[in-house]
Amino acid sequence: MSHVWVFVKEEYSEFTSAYLAKNKEESLGRMMRRIVYQRGFSFRRPTKSVLSTLDLEAEQRKFASEVGSKISATYARSCIFNADETAVYYDDTPTRIISERGAKKGVKIKGRVRSERASVLLIVSATGQKLRPLIIFKGQSGVRVEEEVQGHSDRVMATVQTNTWMDSRVWRDVFIENAWGGFVCDTQPGPLAIYVDNLKCHVSTKAQDAFATWGTEVVPLPKNTISVLQPLDVGVMGPFKQKLRAITLSYELSVIRETNRVPLRERLLKLQRLPVPEKRKRLVERVVAAWDAVSESSIKKAWSKAGL
Repeated sequence: MSHVWVFVKEEYSEFTSAYLAKNKEESLGRMMRRIVYQRGFSFRRPTKSVLSTLDLEAEQRKFASEVGSKISATYARSCIFNADETAVYYDDTPTRIISERGAKKGVKIKGRVRSERASVLLIVSATGQKLRPLIIFKGQSGVRVEEEVQGHSDRVMATVQTNTWMDSRVWRDVFIENAWGGFVCDTQPGPLAIYVDNLKCHVSTKAQDAFATWGTEVVPLPKNTISVLQPLDVGVMGPFKQKLRAITLSYELSVIRETNRVPLRERLLKLQRLPVPEKRKRLVERVVAAWDAVSESSIKKAWSKAGL
């Protein structure tokens, strides 16, 4: 918005000078926003990309025609998968609050700089099938989080990692050998293919060998192209995380209403001071509900949009 503001002031200096002589700058900003919307445009948060839009589209067409078509000809649609992880948060700490107009002091909130996070590995097939999510919590290897989470729900898998990131141990030992191997044995014995991004642990020789023991071919996506080629990024992760935020907000509002005899400040503090096992339980419930809300049709559309 600031760049638009500068452009208007530079290119239409006489108009802006006359307008600002009678109105405040905030009024000019609101008028510019209205004009932008009236002309069919909107303000969007840009994402950084190494490749231009034209280069991305060209790379998408090339990969889809050369690799995607080969995979589709070799494997049944129900045997083609995509897997990737995304960060999720125990709570959605607000980034903006309401403060008194004209207040000169900075607004500060006591608490952590960042919200507590976990990672969720999502897996979908080209026919819209959803596998159980794998939630990676923060912790040292050997902590018995798996049993704790299984006691809350058998619809997710769980493990721990020092930084809640996907690494070689989690990818091979927990996902490929345990989760993926169990899925292949129980429901999909046929030859399979799985698209993954070029994260080192995803495409390492050891990972590909581990997948091969379960009759699965690893198909790495070209570098810097997941925004257009990875079905999960194209049309699944966004709706999943939107639903997760909505569920989190709904839960927090319900908790606040249930204890309305207690001062609001105390109710909000209670939400933040939940024991770690309780926070994990709440996150599991939200992930399950948000994953349920992602429809089969939206997953199929994402695959189609990715050209795979």
